[in-house]
Amino acid sequence: MARLDLVRTLRDLDTGLDDIRRLLAGETTLHELFVLHLELVESQERTLRARRAVLRTLVGQGGTIEQAALMQRLVSMSDEERERLIDDFWTDVSAGLDASPSSSTACAPSAPHLPDDPTAIQLEAWIELGDLVGDPDFRQAVRTYLQDAYHTPSGRQMTTTPRTGVHPHHRHGDHGGPAGRPPRGPPAGRPPG
Repeated sequence: MARLDLVRTLRDLDTGLDDIRRLLAGETTLHELFVLHLELVESQERTLRARRAVLRTLVGQGGTIEQAALMQRLVSMSDEERERLIDDFWTDVSAGLDASPSSSTACAPSAPHLPDDPTAIQLEAWIELGDLVGDPDFRQAVRTYLQDAYHTPSGRQMTTTPRTGVHPHHRHGDHGGPAGRPPRGPPAGRPPG
């Protein structure tokens, strides 16, 4: 009877019959089975959370089939693929930038990383970011902004002044940030179009 209760409890936890057979045959321990099953459930939970984020975003935006496919691809990416997406964005928008190589790489912040257990809000933010950096109009707006910013006298100075921690114009407690930093932020929104 105890064996039947164990099998019923494991089935209630959605444990597969093959795993139950291995346990009953002594090929695995109950603890090993629980650890394996917990990993499986946590993986399924992450998948469901990602799907929920995609669906919430699509409902909020009135999304299309193309947007759904893009969003699912974005949340399914590995950290390396996400980093490559952001790197490609910065490479594209800084191409031809009249700046030293060190300052154009300083322009690109580190790629965002989703934690192992992201919240729905974090997934939705990643979807929005991925959609934004893939938008050709947004890329052009950022490229134009960077070109304009680095073609000013202070922008040129930022690209040629060694990073010392203090901007040369602000050594005496005036406002400003460290030398070598890019101008703050891209345009507030996408260009009209």
